[in-house]
Amino acid sequence: MMEKPILVLFAALVSASMFTPAAPAPQDPLAHAIPSVSAVTYHVVDTMQISVQSPMGPVDITASASATLTAGFEEAPGGFRATAELTDFSGSATNPMGGAQSMGSEAFSGAIVVVVGPTGVTELVATPEPSPMAGQFSLFEGMGYDLFPGLPARAVAAGDTWNDTFTWSASVDGGEMTTTVARSFTMGEETVVDGRSLQTIALSATVEISASSNQGGMNASQTFEGTVTGHYYWDSAAGLLHSAELVRDYEGQATIPGMPPVPMAMKGPQRIVRAN
Repeated sequence: MMEKPILVLFAALVSASMFTPAAPAPQDPLAHAIPSVSAVTYHVVDTMQISVQSPMGPVDITASASATLTAGFEEAPGGFRATAELTDFSGSATNPMGGAQSMGSEAFSGAIVVVVGPTGVTELVATPEPSPMAGQFSLFEGMGYDLFPGLPARAVAAGDTWNDTFTWSASVDGGEMTTTVARSFTMGEETVVDGRSLQTIALSATVEISASSNQGGMNASQTFEGTVTGHYYWDSAAGLLHSAELVRDYEGQATIPGMPPVPMAMKGPQRIVRAN
């Protein structure tokens, strides 16, 4: 006889239909807020390989730098203000045409100062001022955007994406430089580093750089286009970047009156790591 099993199954289905599964707990939005610590220190290591196809033959230059930045925070309208003091710096550049150069902390003065809203940097207030010999090390002008990367200010899951765009300008090595960056972020899986639970955010960015200068009475210009790829590791508990591993790959040319355009390329990694 099948009636009883059918009735039992029917009763079970009716009973189950009376219960609605509990909705999953809402996720916190991934957004910037004033960090839970009063100060944080970051170590930065940067290397750039520069190739110049000059009329006299190829020239290869290697520029490397390491820096320590200590940032403090204060509330500001729409978010918070971060001041990252440059507490240590060393840099070197090898140039077969001009020899090797090296410099220390005296090469820069000042701090990176940015205003940060829920989705990232809303204002670049200041950057360390380079000495005349340090103008080639332009790593600080855009670093605030990496210390406080773009966030979506909404709940996200692995695979979700968001975008931002920013432009900064600076006086570099006796000239003016403007950089525009369009970034695409992809949320990854959580990972654990040094006992901290971190959110992995993949970066894919396009970069356009234009620079102009006057060298010995001649106006020269440079243009580059390229990419930055890598990952940010975000510590949501602290509301801070834990680390970043980025790789830049640019190609372009230099233009000098009376000469054909000179092809150039710049490639190299940058690593940012929280020290405390």
